[in-house]
Formats: sequence, C-alpha cells, structure tokens
Amino acid sequence: MVRAALRQGPLRSAAPNAHARDAAGLTALDIANYFGFRACADELLAAAPPDDAPVPDGTLAESRALQPPGPAARPARPAMSAVFVTLGANDERRHAPPLTLDSDALRHALDAAGLPSSTHLLLRIELLEDEYGADTASDAYTADVSTLLDASSAHAASPTPGAQTWQPPALLYSVCPERAVLRLDLVALADHVLAPRSEPRLVARALVALPPTFLPAFSEREPGRFLPMCVTGASHLQAVFHAMATGDAIGEANLEAVVSTPFAGRPPGDACAHGRGGEWLRPGHTLIYGHRGSGMNCRPADRPGQLQLGENTALSMAQAVRDGAAAVEFDVQLTRDLVPVIYHDWIVAETGFETPVNALAQAQFMALNPRARPLRTRRSCADLVDPPAPPIWANSTETVQAPFATLRELFDGLPAGVGFDIEVKYPMPDEADSVGMSTSFEINLFVDRILDTVYGSAPRPVVFTSFHPDICLLLAHKVRGDYPVMLLTDAGMSAMADRRCNGIDVAVSLCKWAGLAGVVTHVGPIVQSPRVAALVRRRGLALATYGGLNNAPEHIRLQQAYGVDVVIADNVRGAVATVRRAQGVAPAASA
Repeated sequence: MVRAALRQGPLRSAAPNAHARDAAGLTALDIANYFGFRACADELLAAAPPDDAPVPDGTLAESRALQPPGPAARPARPAMSAVFVTLGANDERRHAPPLTLDSDALRHALDAAGLPSSTHLLLRIELLEDEYGADTASDAYTADVSTLLDASSAHAASPTPGAQTWQPPALLYSVCPERAVLRLDLVALADHVLAPRSEPRLVARALVALPPTFLPAFSEREPGRFLPMCVTGASHLQAVFHAMATGDAIGEANLEAVVSTPFAGRPPGDACAHGRGGEWLRPGHTLIYGHRGSGMNCRPADRPGQLQLGENTALSMAQAVRDGAAAVEFDVQLTRDLVPVIYHDWIVAETGFETPVNALAQAQFMALNPRARPLRTRRSCADLVDPPAPPIWANSTETVQAPFATLRELFDGLPAGVGFDIEVKYPMPDEADSVGMSTSFEINLFVDRILDTVYGSAPRPVVFTSFHPDICLLLAHKVRGDYPVMLLTDAGMSAMADRRCNGIDVAVSLCKWAGLAGVVTHVGPIVQSPRVAALVRRRGLALATYGGLNNAPEHIRLQQAYGVDVVIADNVRGAVATVRRAQGVAPAASA
C-alpha cells in the first residue's frame, strides 16, 4: 500500500509529500520506524531522505498518533511469586488463538444451564493455591469473551508475523506456585436490568498447572553432573473448558504462563542500600558505553586501521574505561555448573564444534583461553563446516586475544566506579531453534545465579538489559527497584518471532506496564527518524541505542541533539571525543 501510494498517490491524486506531517507532527517514516514496520520504512526512505525537523513543542504526539500503553503493573508483593499470564502466544510462529469455542457445544451448554444462546460471556482467570481447587483464589483477571473470539478470528485470517497486537498480560500472585493451578471460568454476565438480583452464572471451567519453577534437592549436590533443564520456550499451556451442566468439552484456551519467584539473596527492606543503579544516567548528558568492552569483533576489513581486542574480555573492558567509557556493556550466560561467564554467542565456536555455553563446565570454558598462554593461536568458527555468521568471533586469530572472564572476575577486577551494563542472555525460542538449543536452564534459576554474583559483590552502578521480555519481567520483580532494568529491541531491523520484540512502540508499552527504566533500541530507526527518540523520552523512559551506526560522529551528534541518554559504541575513544566536543569539553588524552 505504501509503494502504491508513493507511485501514484491515493485515489490517483498527486503523489504525496513524504515529509508531510500529521496533527501530532509526525511523518509517515516516523510512524513506520516507531512501530517497527521495516518494509514500509525502506520504501519511504527510497522515496525521500529523512527530515530531521523536531516535533513541535508541547504537542503530545503519542496521544494522537500512537496507541497509549496499558495500565501500570501493580507493585510487587514481598515474599510472593508473580505469575504473568498471556492469552494466546507471544511466539508468532505458534498459531495459538487465545480462545476457541465450539458454537454447537456452547449452545447446548447454555441451554442445559437455562441460559439463552445470546448470553454475554466473560473469561475469568484466577490462581488457586490449593491443589484440590478449593476456593482459595487470589485476585482475578477478567476479559471479554467476544473480544477474545474476535482476536482468534483475526489470528486465523492473518497469521503472518506482526499482524497481531500486544496486550499486557494478567498479573497474579502466589505464595507457593508449585502447588498452584490456574482456574479459567466462562461466566455468564448477569443482566441487572432484566434481573436486578441475579448473580453471574458459571458456564464452563478449565484447570491447568503452572510450569515448574524448582529443581530436585539433590541436583546441585552432585558436581560434574548435568543439572535438570527445561525445554526452551516451554511456558505454553493449553486449557480445555468443560461445561458445568453437561461435562462436555466446549472449547479451549491457549496461554503462556511465566512464574517469577522472589530472589532469596536480596537484603531485606524496601530500599536496599546495595543498589546504586541511579548513577548509570546523567540527566541532560549523552553517555558512551563500551560495546562488549572496547567493541565487538569484526573482520579487519570492516574496521581498517583499528586494533581489535578480544570482545567481552577483561582486557577489552579495561581499555574501554581508559578511553573514557562511562560504563561497559557485556553479555552474561551460565555454564553447565551455573557459573555466570562473559560470552555473547550461544555457540562457543572456539571449541571447533557447535557447542553451546550451557554444555560446558566453567573449567572447560575457561580452558579455551588459558591465562598462561593468552596469545596462542586456536581454533575459531572458521573451522566449522557450516559456520554461522559472522565468521569473526571473540578471541579469534584476527584479534588481540585474552582469557575469558567470569562475571565475578569483572566485579573484582575493574574499578568500583565503572558502571556495568549487564545484558542477560537467555535464548528466545526462535534463537534456540536456529542453533539447536532444545533445552535451557529454568528461567528463575538462571536469573538468580546472576543476581547472586551481583548482590554478592561490592556496589557499583549497574543496569540490567535483555532482549528477552520475560527476563526483564523477572529482573524487575526480583530486584524491586535496586537496579534499573531496560528492554532491548531490534525495532524491526530484523524480524523476531516474539511479537514483543519487533517495534519500539511495543517496547515502550511493555516498559511502562512493567515499571522498567527504559528502552535500548537498534540505532537505525533513531537515525532515520530522530523524533522517535522524543516520543520515548516523553513517556518518562530512558533511551539507549546500539548498532554499527553509533561509530559515526554525525549520528552521535544527532542523538545528542534529540536527548538520547546512552550511546553504546564500538569505537569508544572516537565516540567519547565526539560527545565532549559537542559539550565544549576538550577530548581527554588516552593512554
């Protein structure tokens, strides 16, 4: 439709002005970039270069052109587990409509209950703490059945990625999720006009257990043994409704349930003195973070004349600090024996095999780059028969090699004033499928082991980030404001299976609903439509960017002008010099 409009104009009128603005001051390109409509943005860019004129002051653009986020999440309850329930599936590859009902079976159930076929139904979801289904339910979540059926019909008519919108999940609480079940009731809405004293009538019910959140007690007392793992993306549940009057199955609901248990290692109290996350920002200033330390590794031809240090190593982190980075960004995963280590890719290509990080014990992982021989030549991803892209990895022969590091070593080895941007790497279902990771650690165990190291180390500025929305929800629930949590998004630059990961608009809505600190987005949409930065900041959210374009001084200056809080760059020294020149500060000499 965009292509047709650009070629001949709507209704065969003159071709539209690509820089025309709506009542909110936004161009078509701004809206395409905000919502992650990549193909539309590419067509608009081909028609005309972007326009950098600012949004008029005082215009609440989001109230006119953008869908507002849902209501804010309720405050976390101490010593209780949070249960996030999504109707349908976040994974757009899974054709799972939120609710399907057999019309004939439903009509028969309503007739048996003495209700007309036109009865308006509600879906009520409650969490039962009693394993026998007694009435010990917590507060409930209610949705309109007609709306859910319409959404299911839309899903069947348009199952393509990006066609469905994100809705906030139900948020329930449990004292003991291992013994809790979800109860889903189809309730006939009482007509208080025709029958003023009538009560809602229960038409059908479904019960489904929550995903397990615990490990056998013996599993961590057997060194060298594989810990039990769960199937990646195993939060999908299916509940079958049975009519209360007849017992017949009348339909089913598809849902996802993610349980966040309290973090036992957090010091007691609502205001933990350990957290110093507020120091990660400087209002009114654009800060430079070092991407994987002094920059991600790439082919020498892509960064000519620049010495590359092994990414995600202590050597690279220390150099980024010397070059003036306010913080260093790095990736954290768990080894087989639950040790947080610093590594970006799911597959440890230095082994010469397609071996995931979680299949190696700490000793095996660290032995790939031993401290006694940090400069030796070793195998890299180029040795694989079918190597995944890119072909250059941390500590390959094209970089100055250095030993791998654990998260504890970075906390102990870098100065306390250096901030950490800790990207928590937990595989999305499509990422796991692409590299053959069919199992992964239970998500609470995974997050808690990382938090054990953070809370067990000396305080420093820390911000948590993750591309996985569920990881962000768990972190926010577990740290309870001790550290800021930001959601990473590719903003439509590459398609993700999870509907929550394909647009800045969804990222903003999720952050506002969950109480997250802000969004870390691919820089591409911000460079093309810098007004998008203003839309994010107006929501009261921090904004950071990543991507290769952050190595160009003109793009850094543009982001400074539009109030981007953090620029994550590979060329740390050049980025810091650009920011300081724009602020009228002479660039500092680097050792």
